[in-house]
Amino acid sequence: MTTKTQPSTPELTKRVHLGTSTYGTPKPSVELTAPNGTHHRILKARLHQLAAEVELASIGESWVVVLDAFAERSGCIYLELVHGTAEEAKRAMDVLERVAGERSAQG
Repeated sequence: MTTKTQPSTPELTKRVHLGTSTYGTPKPSVELTAPNGTHHRILKARLHQLAAEVELASIGESWVVVLDAFAERSGCIYLELVHGTAEEAKRAMDVLERVAGERSAQG
């Protein structure tokens, strides 16, 4: 019987950010950046894991959780808000900060 060892999971850099969509509405997001040499599947798996945690932490909300893998070393989860109000954006940022364990950046 042969066994394969799983690659070690590197620590990813997380950045919670409140940006603006192309429509001018708030766009809460969490960006993940992996160290050099990280396999793209590890990054994608972590993005899926984070997206699932956001979904489970916001069952009562109507926003859409979107996963976007930019390149080999980075990707993000962002929320498409239904109403785009300041109150909804604050609730979304609270969820992202709690799930990602990070404080937010404005801009």
